[in-house]
Amino acid sequence: MPRTLDTRLSQLSDLNLFLITLYGECRGEPVEGQIGVAHVIQNRVQAERWGTSLRDALSQWAQFSALWPTLSSGLNYQALLDLAGTLHRGETLLGRQGALVRQLQWIVTGIHEGSVLDNTHGSTHYFATYIKKPWWADRPGARMVTYGRHEFWAGIP
Repeated sequence: MPRTLDTRLSQLSDLNLFLITLYGECRGEPVEGQIGVAHVIQNRVQAERWGTSLRDALSQWAQFSALWPTLSSGLNYQALLDLAGTLHRGETLLGRQGALVRQLQWIVTGIHEGSVLDNTHGSTHYFATYIKKPWWADRPGARMVTYGRHEFWAGIP
């Protein structure tokens, strides 16, 4: 099982990899949840526990399941690869998908520039409430907030 990102993902710019991750992890969530997932990623970079750069944090094996074909559903992973190809080619998306990608780009830019405030209160972990609770949710830490179908947690050792 490969533990490095597919080249179609690794060739993206850091900010487009960030966008792709959000697309895979929370595209069906309300904007507050999308901002929350983005802040978890940013908080991980700032914590330096998952690497010292955005690419380091995103490329960590199994941290963001949408980026790994064996951890996400085949359809979700293919949707990521399709979007990666579109971004790589510089194509414009129209309709609902185009609107969603523009919203995610706004979030990515806002997080990167520091103009979108952290609505997770420093969370470094989250999980979708419709899947089995992860092992780390039983460790010391605190559930900070819930947006849509995602719980955000801080203080996880």
